[in-house]
Amino acid sequence: MKYSLEEHLQTGETVVLGEPFLDLLVAKVIASQRAFRTGRVVVVRDDEKSDEVARYEPSGEPLSGSVQRLRAAGVFGAPSEPTGREKTSA
Repeated sequence: MKYSLEEHLQTGETVVLGEPFLDLLVAKVIASQRAFRTGRVVVVRDDEKSDEVARYEPSGEPLSGSVQRLRAAGVFGAPSEPTGREKTSA
């Protein structure tokens, strides 16, 4: 899948930013940083379905629905896989 970034201007216009990303997590990080840096709303959109995947406010924080969707997908806040290097008590 490909994910595009859209910046929403104060005039009500929407501008598509650059080329689509193949990785959703990368698209979300870039969108969050851009929203924080520019002070504008940035949306991550699924190119295939045209669905809004995440919306970032100028604070850089996703709206609560975006966080819930990430957690449901297991992308955000999921426990990490054990690496075998963790300390264990004997």
